[in-house]
Amino acid sequence: MTTPATSEFYEPSKTIRAVDMPAEVPKENRSLDHIPGDYGPPIIGNGIRAVLDNLGMNREMYAKYGPVVKSSSMGQRYVTLLSPDAVAYVLLDKGNNFSSRLGWAGTIGGIFHGGLMLLDFEIHHAHRQLMQTAFRTAALQEYLTKLSAQMKNVILGWGDRSPLLLYPAIKKMTLTTAGSTFLGVDADSELEALLPTLVDLVSGATALVKRSIPGNAHWRGVRARRTLEAFLRKRIPDRRRAQGTDIFSRLCQAASSDGAKLTDDEIVNHMVFLMVAGHDTTASSLTMMAYELARHPEWQEQCRQEMQGLGPSGPTYDELKRFEKTEWVFKEAVRLYPPIPVIPRRVMREREFGGYKIPANATVILNVGFIQRMPEWWDEPDKFDPLRFGPARAEHLRHPYSWFPFGGGAHLCSGMHLALVEVKLFFALLLKNYELRLKDGYRMKYRPLPMPRPVDNLPMELIRR
Repeated sequence: MTTPATSEFYEPSKTIRAVDMPAEVPKENRSLDHIPGDYGPPIIGNGIRAVLDNLGMNREMYAKYGPVVKSSSMGQRYVTLLSPDAVAYVLLDKGNNFSSRLGWAGTIGGIFHGGLMLLDFEIHHAHRQLMQTAFRTAALQEYLTKLSAQMKNVILGWGDRSPLLLYPAIKKMTLTTAGSTFLGVDADSELEALLPTLVDLVSGATALVKRSIPGNAHWRGVRARRTLEAFLRKRIPDRRRAQGTDIFSRLCQAASSDGAKLTDDEIVNHMVFLMVAGHDTTASSLTMMAYELARHPEWQEQCRQEMQGLGPSGPTYDELKRFEKTEWVFKEAVRLYPPIPVIPRRVMREREFGGYKIPANATVILNVGFIQRMPEWWDEPDKFDPLRFGPARAEHLRHPYSWFPFGGGAHLCSGMHLALVEVKLFFALLLKNYELRLKDGYRMKYRPLPMPRPVDNLPMELIRR
């Protein structure tokens, strides 16, 4: 396999021409005057409104300008594409015209350079093939055993703190389980020592200010990356020799049909990215799903009923697959509150969509939150209604890219099935032991960007059953 460059961003493979995959991030093309839209106020652009009211802002833009809209945020100019057809065009990307690496570079590239989402085309395909061994069914079944014991211990302790601030409790739980499932760290003392590093890494990755200033979240995130890198590098030789079942060990042992393996640098890059991608998005999804179940006790009870008869050690992998209604609720939750609300790409060469030419080196944004609530594709799109995912209605099949919380195309989330295992296991354990309630009249206020999170950490009453 190739090795990372010494620069901030990943060096392309020699098999990809420089014109297709520039080693450094080209300056963005700001020549977007021919595209309808609104840049907003000077400097800040539409950035603040996008954080506070992303859905409302894009609905207004769509009504006024249509599905191809120019916008700006904190000095960056970009084109927002607001249609499922645009999603298919960009994510399927049959001609290597849209770079994920360059699209994400300005937001997470400073901390996650070399991670799978920061790779493109042939390089990405080769790495993804090697990494798939960590997400196959046999691996998921082994993760489930560890996850079940850890989640159960954590969840049973929550009832003593009711009402509970659910969001930070879930974040701590998912960090802990990621330490075991992803890193193979089982000793409580070692994991406890590592948790502050992981917290800083996550905070830095999702910070709105992407420049490192001593003491700020991004600076702490970069420092945390170095700490985690040292932790991983020290353990790689042992993980290559042992037959561990955590994701870290599986990446150390992965080999292609011709014997190629990931280098130490590549393993480090992928693990740093996976630790955050696998923790923070899951924490957001679990929180939003718990909120909607508390608001809709009838769905809470339907999920609980399909989990009846589970043994004391928790559900098996085959039992999880039968939790159909729980899966509908999850799909509806990530439709309403997508954990990755926007997907950026950088245009490699001039393209045309919707009658407008999009110049090379322009950034395009696919707005997941808006598209997943378009009334053209969804009945009563702002309503929580898991039945829309049932076989009788199947609204998500009206267009293959009207629902895409896990991305699509070559960059479809590798951990999608692991996330679903975690979600179903979590609610099997939670609903078996508690009834979820909110205070009368409570309505959650949340920030949609950079990832959905409740502004008050979601106080939840857990009534023991």
